[in-house]
Amino acid sequence: MLQRLSLWLFQVLSAEITAEDENQQGVELLQLLINFTDFLQVNIPVCETWLADYLLTWNGLDYRPYILRIFTRCRIYQFQKLNDLILEPLRTLFFCSSVFFKCQLAYCFTELLRNYVILELPRYRGYVAMKKVRQAASVQAADHDVDDAWDPLYEYHEEHFEALQTIQSLIYYVDKVFAVGLQQERDNSLLMHLVLSFYEMVSHIHTKYNVPFTCLPCPGVVYRAVFSSNAMACSRMCSIIARYRNEYSSLKQSSEASNNMSDLSKQVTALNGYILDISNSLWRHKAFTTSKTPSVFNMPTEIVNATQVNLPNGSFSVHNHIALVGYARRFLVETQPEGKRVHPSLIRGNNRDTYLEFLKTERVDGVVDFISTFIKRSSNN
Repeated sequence: MLQRLSLWLFQVLSAEITAEDENQQGVELLQLLINFTDFLQVNIPVCETWLADYLLTWNGLDYRPYILRIFTRCRIYQFQKLNDLILEPLRTLFFCSSVFFKCQLAYCFTELLRNYVILELPRYRGYVAMKKVRQAASVQAADHDVDDAWDPLYEYHEEHFEALQTIQSLIYYVDKVFAVGLQQERDNSLLMHLVLSFYEMVSHIHTKYNVPFTCLPCPGVVYRAVFSSNAMACSRMCSIIARYRNEYSSLKQSSEASNNMSDLSKQVTALNGYILDISNSLWRHKAFTTSKTPSVFNMPTEIVNATQVNLPNGSFSVHNHIALVGYARRFLVETQPEGKRVHPSLIRGNNRDTYLEFLKTERVDGVVDFISTFIKRSSNN
């Protein structure tokens, strides 16, 4: 019965969607299918088979919201299979489409990851546990002693695989796609917002969703956000980096993560590098100070001098940063005597603490959270 239903649904989708241009009947069919899968909170296997075929010839326009919605409900597979059937066609469209398509797909990547960690990972673990029970005893005994953990309609017809590895590979895959996409679109604000939303989820994937690992964003994303001319991007990335501190502290105490301590140590080292670079640039006025540790600012002194920038070490400080200098001017206008000529250099000493409070009232609190988390300040600083 299930095979006949699946065959019928595949034929209907092929006839109404694949073989025809977008039409009202196709829209109604896809909406009905989406409503059904939302009710079940799981995709129908035959829909994924049809989706893999359809994406090969999809122009990225027809039925876009419905196709992307079905994509976010994909079940969890080996990453290589997921990549070949679903991700690769979408990646091709991502890089040759408008920024608005990129934003839609970025949002869908976040929703797919959310679906994996909330629904698909527990479901697959239940399936594996049930399969082991059924292999160790008769079907009757298993049915009597253990509740079913999955519906036969959604059984995984493939060999056992590491679902956690799929999730980790997906995060790194999306990370690379985002890094290139931001460069391609010159840090479009809407795209940056959706990219940061993805990392905000990843930055507490262990503490919130009990996944025994986390993944750092690549330098191409971190530094593009921190040194962006957009205060939203700078503030949110600082907040994300601060959140990773709690994530790694929790991971170090987790027994599940103990088997992967070498990879965890490498990630902590990379995180420390991010923290040091951001601290040196935003607060310590040491952006281009020569250091033995790897840094985004490591470059010959001759090159720095050739820029002819006055006081380059402080050019990315909280009051000189291109995204924050407007806030600095507004702060000085409000706090200095009327008619006095203001300049960001006036923000020093105790004024910096007052300025941080001002940034918090302006909702640029990610920068403030970062500084309060990682930088020890003396009472007269």
